Amino acid sequence: MWTRGQGTKASSQRDEAGGSLYPPPTHSDIDTPSQLVSSFASPSVCSNPAEPDVDTCLAHLKLLFAFQTLKDDIGNQDGLFGIWEGRCNDVEVTKNEDGTEERTTKPAQPFKVKEKRWALFVARAADRFETWWSKALPRFEEDVRQLNEEDLVEGSLSSFPSTGNIVPWKAKDLPPLDVLMILHSYMLNPRDFLEDCARFNYKNIWATSMPWSVVNAAIDTSFSYCPGPDAEDNFTLRAGRPWDSLEVPPTKRVTCPCCGEGSDRPWTTSTLIGSGCSDGGFSYICASCGLYIDCDVLRVAKFKRDVQNLLGPNNFALPGTILELKTNSPNAVPKEKIDTFEQTFPARLVKTALRSQVLALIQPNDTLKPTMEMIKPMVEKIFTNEKLSAEIDNKTSIMHSYRIPGLSRCYTRRMLSRYLDNHSPFALDLAAAAIRQGVFTEKMAKINWLHSPNSRTTIEKCILKYTRFVKIMAEHRDRLAVPTLDVDLAWHTHQLSPASYYVYTVSKTKRFLDHDDKVRDETLGEAFEFTSEAYQDMFKEVYSECTCWYCEAVRANQRINEAFRESAPASAKNSETASHVSNHHAARVEEDAVSALRTSARVGALHRKMLDEAYQKACKRAKKKGRPAPEKETHHDHWGATFAMNTPFVYPIMAYPGLYAGGRDPGTGYGGDSQTGSCAMGTCGVGPKKRGLRGIWKLWREC
Repeated sequence: MWTRGQGTKASSQRDEAGGSLYPPPTHSDIDTPSQLVSSFASPSVCSNPAEPDVDTCLAHLKLLFAFQTLKDDIGNQDGLFGIWEGRCNDVEVTKNEDGTEERTTKPAQPFKVKEKRWALFVARAADRFETWWSKALPRFEEDVRQLNEEDLVEGSLSSFPSTGNIVPWKAKDLPPLDVLMILHSYMLNPRDFLEDCARFNYKNIWATSMPWSVVNAAIDTSFSYCPGPDAEDNFTLRAGRPWDSLEVPPTKRVTCPCCGEGSDRPWTTSTLIGSGCSDGGFSYICASCGLYIDCDVLRVAKFKRDVQNLLGPNNFALPGTILELKTNSPNAVPKEKIDTFEQTFPARLVKTALRSQVLALIQPNDTLKPTMEMIKPMVEKIFTNEKLSAEIDNKTSIMHSYRIPGLSRCYTRRMLSRYLDNHSPFALDLAAAAIRQGVFTEKMAKINWLHSPNSRTTIEKCILKYTRFVKIMAEHRDRLAVPTLDVDLAWHTHQLSPASYYVYTVSKTKRFLDHDDKVRDETLGEAFEFTSEAYQDMFKEVYSECTCWYCEAVRANQRINEAFRESAPASAKNSETASHVSNHHAARVEEDAVSALRTSARVGALHRKMLDEAYQKACKRAKKKGRPAPEKETHHDHWGATFAMNTPFVYPIMAYPGLYAGGRDPGTGYGGDSQTGSCAMGTCGVGPKKRGLRGIWKLWREC
């Protein structure tokens, strides 16, 4: 009898991560319960490892399997949240030759229905995490308060990463698995996690790693998560929420951002694109003041609230202005430069030129719905006004020729990014982050290193490649490096010890390395080719030992290609050799016809053409050597549905953008001057009329 994790039908099919057949371990490999336990039990797991080690990586894999088990259980539970297969309708839109659209209603495909259940569950988990973060975690801190502008100047912020005390987590302190999953995704966005910990003065939470010893002990060999009744009682007492996420009340209390009137809104209206709090089409009209409320309005409300807090007596610092732009470190602002320093420019911008316009937003019975799109032209107007720009930076002596510095523009861009697709109190949308992180989790479950008899040897190699990967980033600070799946496992594990990861990366690379989980497809492809070449040049070994068509094409021009073809990884049909590019970073970018990113799109098309040529070269070489040509069409399995994906970056098939909370596709970035999520004209570090590819690249990498 198969148990979850020993192998599934999907794991014995063609795996998109490796492009070849990877059967699950046979019963001769792992047969008895004692053998199963010994293959991944980690009795020596350290709660706060300084650097990733084999036991910690294995404990991490064990946690990922628990997450995947949870996802499978939720998605396949028909009728959960009132979402039934066969009863949930979908709307298919087809365009006619005359340009008109025709809408057809039909039953939603099963994979969309399952994804919808999971999306609802994750959105509710993010809400539960917010309560746990604000109510249960402060007991670990001595002084919980929000960072203000004075803290940026006085210098205490600079020492934040090293001043916290490690929290001795016990089993009773563990949250439910859904909340732990959100924390896991949060920590895997290290720059945002550092910013928020600094903003809320969570020094001890920052200093403490994922509590590996108690987490590992709470997950059994069937990947059931059970930290014990004390943990259940503790969570319910401190967070005021039920331990079982499925016992959450069917409604959520939503406060009108205009009049403050509360309203109990349903989590979902049990349709594919509903109007509940965790649906993609969330909306309602306040019964008290008549304000139309949706996620766009809530994002504006968050911005207005932060502006009020900046202008008020507490003088709270704006998000996005906490960390230094180039190093991602919380460096102090020089006191003598407080009125001109680039990092504090967004605060001066708000206080001097934006305050009245922002405070006037969100009024009863607004005829025009306020959105963050309304903020962008306000900023653009200021940036093109030389006199006003000079007043903001106290440069009135040269106001007729003054131009706001590039770094000030980039800080403004980063500040605005905290609101464009996110109305939570955090630096990013944690529900969307968890959805994206699920791609890596699913791949780790399919590759199934955890149950391999050689798992420890495999993990040792992962850690070695990770240390080499950091060396590449240290020597090529101006380039984007892309991990393979094995590197990413060790990298992720290290990030889950945030304070140690901070010290390590700053010492090695002179900056705090972020882990961007939304990178343009073409950018990721070019960066992967660079990383492969740099790894080969520096360490005389092949970077990706995968035999899929894309990795074969990347190796087509590399000198070591034939040596690799004769090596064991090239011939082995074992999941341990599937070190394909880790593609959960990949994001599609939506652009319009006048987007400033169209130059980058042309570069992407050229890159794809070069990739096709390299693939043809790899096919010819394979034919000459008597090998079968690498098959270009790979397959992606999504909730039991198989999709042909003729691309190296199989980002999760986000079934329907409106299906997710907030109405956004978690796997899509938004670019261009008229797209939600794009920057205001002139905030990219180059002038409003001079935003070339170099400026866009700098913005994408740093902001």
